Amino acid sequence: MDTENNSSTQNSPISGATILAIISVVLAAGWIAFAYYIGGSTDANGKRILLLHPLVALLLIFLLTRVYRWLEIKIIATLEIVMIALWLLVTMLGVLMPFILGFGFAYLLRFISNAIPFKKPYQRRLAMLLILLVCGGVFFWTGRQIGKQASQMGKGLQQFYHESVLPFIVGETLEALAIEDSGAGPKIYLGTNHGVYVIEGDARTGMTNGDIVGKQIRAISLADKVLYAGTPDGLYRLEMEREKAAWAKVETLPLTHPQVLAISPGRGATSLYVGTAAGLYASEDSGETWVPVSPDVFEKRSIVSITREGDSVYVAVKGEEAEALQTALWMQAGSNTEWQVLPSEALTLQALAVGNNGTLYAGTTNGCYAYEGAAGQWTEVQGKEYLPTSISLLAATSTHVYAGDKTVIRHNSGTGDWPLAIAHNEGRFNTLKDTPIGRQVQKYLTERIPSLAQAGGTAVRWLSASAGSFAFQFGGFLATASFTFIVLVYAGQQFDDYIRGLTRLVPEPHRETVKTHLREIDSHMQAYLRGQVTVIAIVSVISCIAYGMIGVPFALLVGLLAGFCNAIPTFGPFIGGAFAFIAMLMGLAAGDFTLGWNFGIRCLAVLGAILGIQTIDNSLISPKVMSKAVEVDPLLIMFGVIVGGALLGFWGVLLAIPILVVIKSVIAVSQNAPR
Repeated sequence: MDTENNSSTQNSPISGATILAIISVVLAAGWIAFAYYIGGSTDANGKRILLLHPLVALLLIFLLTRVYRWLEIKIIATLEIVMIALWLLVTMLGVLMPFILGFGFAYLLRFISNAIPFKKPYQRRLAMLLILLVCGGVFFWTGRQIGKQASQMGKGLQQFYHESVLPFIVGETLEALAIEDSGAGPKIYLGTNHGVYVIEGDARTGMTNGDIVGKQIRAISLADKVLYAGTPDGLYRLEMEREKAAWAKVETLPLTHPQVLAISPGRGATSLYVGTAAGLYASEDSGETWVPVSPDVFEKRSIVSITREGDSVYVAVKGEEAEALQTALWMQAGSNTEWQVLPSEALTLQALAVGNNGTLYAGTTNGCYAYEGAAGQWTEVQGKEYLPTSISLLAATSTHVYAGDKTVIRHNSGTGDWPLAIAHNEGRFNTLKDTPIGRQVQKYLTERIPSLAQAGGTAVRWLSASAGSFAFQFGGFLATASFTFIVLVYAGQQFDDYIRGLTRLVPEPHRETVKTHLREIDSHMQAYLRGQVTVIAIVSVISCIAYGMIGVPFALLVGLLAGFCNAIPTFGPFIGGAFAFIAMLMGLAAGDFTLGWNFGIRCLAVLGAILGIQTIDNSLISPKVMSKAVEVDPLLIMFGVIVGGALLGFWGVLLAIPILVVIKSVIAVSQNAPR
C-alpha cells in the first residue's frame, strides 16, 4: 500500500502554477539576453524598442516575484530580478540619479542629525541650520576664490604665451626703448611686437599684463613713476608704485586715428606728450585731459619721435606728402610757445634722444648723428662700424647712449666702441617663416591662438567645456542639481516615513524579513559613516597643515578635498594628491611662483606630503578607526570600485563601498536567518 502511494506521488503531474513559473523564468531569461545584447532601449537609428521599454522590465520583475513561491530553484528567479534591476538602473540612470542622490543626502542629514548631542527639537533644527549655513558659506567662499585664481591663471597663461612662447617659436622684433637712470645702473624698458619687458643687468622680466596683452608696442616712456606704452590701438599706462599693478588703456585720449607712435614726459611732473599718426597731443594732469599741440604745425602730420631736455622739447615729424620719408625736426625752447625748425639736412629721422651735456642724438636711416647746437650742424657719432645702418631705436642717460634697430641694441659710454646691450630672439621657426606652411603656422600662433585666449586662456576654456560635457552626460548639471534638491527637501523631512511606506509594499509574510535587513543595513552604514567621518576629519587637518606649510595655493581647500577623496577607495589618495599638484600649477600660471628651483622643491615637498599622509593613514589612522566599523576585504573593495566605475562612472566609484556594505548586510542577515 505504501509502495502504491509513493508511486502515485512520484508520478503526479506538474501543477499549472509550476508550469507558469517555469515559462515566466524562461521568458525573463530570453528578455535579459536580448536586453544585454542590445545594451539600451533604442536601436541603431535611435528608435525606441517597445520590448525594452522600462515598463516591460518592471512587469517582468513583478511577474517573477509573484511566481517565486512555485519555483524549486529560487536562486534563478533571484538572479534574474537582480539582472533586470541592474539593466533598469543603468538605462534610467539620468532619471534616477536625482532620487539616488536626494535620498543619499537625506540619509547623510539623518546621520548628522542623529549625531547632534541636543535633544530638544528646536535645538536640533537650529544646529542643522547652522551646519548648513557654515557649509554653504565655505562652498561660496571656495567658489569665489577658485574663480579669482582661475581668472589670474588665464591672464598668467596669456602673459606666458606672449612673453615666452611666441618669441621662442616665431621670434620677436625690438620696437621701443626707454631708459631709467637708477643708482644701481640703467634700467631698460623694452617694447617688442609681443609685449613689454624690464631689463636690469642680465635679468629680463616680462611686464605684459592687463589690457596690453597681445598688443604690439610702438613707443614707451617713463614719467613720474608711470610707464606709458603706445600701440596701434591707443595709449596704455602702468602705475609702477602700485603692488600687482596692471596695464590699463587711457580712454581719455581723443584720437580719430588711435595709433600712438611716440611718447615723452613734458615740462612738469605730470605733463606728457603723445605723438600719433595724426598730430601731437599734450596733457598736464597725467592723462586726464588732452589738448592738441600747435595744430597749425602738427595737425595731420605723423609724429616720428619726441624727446625733452630741461625746458626744451624736440619733435620729429614726417612730411604731409604720402610718398615722402623726409622728416623735419621742430624744437620748442623754454616758455616760448613758438616752434622752430632745426636743420635736418638730408637726414631721414627715425628716433630722437638727449644724452649727457644736453647733446641731441638722432637715429636715421643712415646711421646715428649728434647735433652740435653751437655749430648748428649734425656730425656722425664714432663707431659707425659697430651699429646697424638704420637706427630706429634710440635712448640716452647721463652716461650712456643706446642705439639700434629691430634686431639689436648697442650702448656707448663715450668711447668709440659699441658693445652689445640687447639682442632680439630670432625664434626656432625663423627658417620656415617665408614658406607657405610657415606663414600659416605663424598666422595661427600670432592671431588665432591669442584671439581664443582673450577670455581667460584656452586651458581654462577647455576645462570649462570638459566640465560642461561631463555634467551633460548625466542629464544636465543644473537639472540634476535642481531635482536632487527637491528630492532632498521631501526625503529629509520624512525619511523614516518613506522607508516604512516602502516596507508596506512587501507582502505580509516577508515584511519582517525586509525590516530586519533594513535595520542591519542601517547599523552597518552608520558604523561605516562614523568611521569615514573620523578618518576624513583627521586626514583633512593633517593635509591642511602640511600643504599650508609648503605654501600650496588654496591649502585649506586642497586639504579638505584630500580628506574627502580619501573616502574613495583605492584611487582616492591619488585624486587628492592630484588636486595639490593642480593647485601648484594654477599658482605657477597665476604668477604666485616662478619656474625654477623654488617651484621644483615645493613640488617634491607636495609629493613627500602625499606619501607621508597616506602612510600615516594606512598604518595608523584607518586601521584603528575603521576596526569598529564594517570590514570589507581590500581586494573585494578594489573589484567593486572597478566594476562600479565601469557601470556607473564617477558615481559607481563613489558608491562602491556603500553598495558593498548593503550587500554584506543582506548576506549576514540571510546567513543568520532560521532555516
